[in-house]
Amino acid sequence: GGGSGSGSGGQPGPVPIGSPREEPTDDGVCFPASGSVVLEDGSVKRMDQLEVGDIAESGPDGGKSAVHFFSHREPNSINTFLQISHSLGNVTLTPSHFLFANGELVKAQEVKVGDALQWTSQGRDLPSTVTSIEKVRRRGLYNPHTMQGTLVVDGIRTSCYTSTVHPAVAHFILAPLRAAHRLGIHVGRFLDKGAKGWVLRLLQSTQSKVVRI
Repeated sequence: GGGSGSGSGGQPGPVPIGSPREEPTDDGVCFPASGSVVLEDGSVKRMDQLEVGDIAESGPDGGKSAVHFFSHREPNSINTFLQISHSLGNVTLTPSHFLFANGELVKAQEVKVGDALQWTSQGRDLPSTVTSIEKVRRRGLYNPHTMQGTLVVDGIRTSCYTSTVHPAVAHFILAPLRAAHRLGIHVGRFLDKGAKGWVLRLLQSTQSKVVRI
């Protein structure tokens, strides 16, 4: 699993944490266009090439899962991400996105140098030690959702969810979309453009009902 540190030509480069160039971002979103995903046939796609129906590595132990929905798919925006470098590469994602570190699901902004990420490739799972973390500007905002709720991006096992809504609650709420996908109804194809506001309203309103119960 390589890293997504290099983007398309002319893209802004790394910005040290705390730099005056740092700009606000919608940290409830996910990966840049340059993020890489390995499909079941071993081929690699960038985030901006991934499609609903693609079956991608989701881990662990070589697990694979179909992409059924994108809650964000914004190819032209430039945004701030965390680039987490580790001993086997690097992964780039937004601060509140969840990934696996030290065997637990944590937000990217909680990861520290020395933590062990879950590197996954061709059925092998290895710990990979974080060596540095920096803020970078990258093009695109993409959040693909798999049937399993996890996805291997840039070789690192991540969740499909962010801290906007607890991952377990979000996975439960999106069950109807997964059921539709199993029936061959690819609802996600029609929701990409307006998904951001629609999904957030659904998740937040349903989560408040779950909490009250």
